[in-house]
Amino acid sequence: MIDIEKIKELLASSATGYDIELKTGISRTQIGNYRKDPDKVMKMSLENAMKLQNYYEEENKMDYKKEMENLQKDNAVNGRITVYIYENKEECLQELSVNADEPHETYEFMKEELAYLDDEKTIYSVDLGNGMPTYYDDEKEAYDSI
Repeated sequence: MIDIEKIKELLASSATGYDIELKTGISRTQIGNYRKDPDKVMKMSLENAMKLQNYYEEENKMDYKKEMENLQKDNAVNGRITVYIYENKEECLQELSVNADEPHETYEFMKEELAYLDDEKTIYSVDLGNGMPTYYDDEKEAYDSI
């Protein structure tokens, strides 16, 4: 599903036409045309819309990952919360199967709990100090754990 608002937000952002061209293959001239005449956004090809939306989503995913990494570093120093970043669900489950207090039971429970997450999305585990982490995917959706 195409989200025109994401495309408009991308075009209104500080991303340069050159950067967008490199990531999407859409020419800087065409990007400039979309920026100058918002009506052209509604008339763009489905292919261009998908490329621009994918670029927007990838850039925002990366920003969220950087945000979580900064939180991880800051809180490691201050000891307030613990943040773990896993590249995908399997990596998260593998870590739990090795390091949990009761590895097998924890692995099976979390496998079921995280079943709704996309297998390839980055997963963030945030523990606020109560020993009960909350898991987030890179779309910022939360999944409570044990």
